[in-house]
Amino acid sequence: GIASFRSAVKTWLGALTNYLLFMVPIPVRLMKRLPSYKAKMYLNKKFEERINELERNGPDGTTMSAMVFATDEEDGSTKLTRQQVIDNMFLLLVAGSETSSNTLTNVMLLLGMHPDVWDNV
Repeated sequence: GIASFRSAVKTWLGALTNYLLFMVPIPVRLMKRLPSYKAKMYLNKKFEERINELERNGPDGTTMSAMVFATDEEDGSTKLTRQQVIDNMFLLLVAGSETSSNTLTNVMLLLGMHPDVWDNV
């Protein structure tokens, strides 16, 4: 359900900010045991299932639906591949969560540095 999805997103995003994972070479067989790898595979599966559902039932007005059914304006036939749709969904997850958290962090920092502005808020 939704709780499993949210947990997988949190686990996967947490791994993206763990720079040690990017600096230390990890054998593939060990990588597949990491919670972050399992979370990404879970999310990938959910995106695949959703694409299948959209292809069965047609567009529904969601962002994913727009990507699945979008065609090139010039030739009308070129579509995004399934993998491109999935990659874009992961990008949107990162952009949505990191942008918000970074913005809030910077707002709090700046308000702390400028108490006169804090008083006016």
